[in-house]
Amino acid sequence: KASGVFEHYLVKPQSPLVRGFDDRFYAVHSRNTDVRREDVEAEPQLEVVAVSDEVGLYIVKSTDSRRFFVFGHPEYDTDTLRLEYERDVKRGLNPEVPAHYFPGDDPTAEPRNVWRSQAQLLYTNWLNYYVYQTTPYDLARAGYGCCCAGGVTSVDIRTDERGFSDIYKSSVDNLPLLA
Repeated sequence: KASGVFEHYLVKPQSPLVRGFDDRFYAVHSRNTDVRREDVEAEPQLEVVAVSDEVGLYIVKSTDSRRFFVFGHPEYDTDTLRLEYERDVKRGLNPEVPAHYFPGDDPTAEPRNVWRSQAQLLYTNWLNYYVYQTTPYDLARAGYGCCCAGGVTSVDIRTDERGFSDIYKSSVDNLPLLA
């Protein structure tokens, strides 16, 4: 089992997904499986974004930026690996101490979270560059075609050639409500 906090590096630092990442960063892994880098690189529709020398792949994405594969656990809280380790000890599974997690690899020591900032950047970058900025915000398609509240009897939605929409009151001087 790959369990611990491992150093990673960027293979594709120009990817918006990892904008702001340090050249070397840490990420949590806790898994019983492995995906080989050479198998991913053999698929032309996939690209490796970040890896670790110790545990291999961390981030892979499709070349069309519609699919993302994260092989670690950026969502883990500081104590999640400890709780998994303690659970497995209680079950008698004799797990290895998670690598590079406890100071001095001492499971009685308090772990430090060294992955939180890159985890936050990963989620923020994904939402900003691949969800928010690529989502068409056409209010007409979102169901804001008319309104009968606050004395406004009808609403006109106008979309310009760039795809930007404005909502206008059509019954009172054609003044913009939202811009």
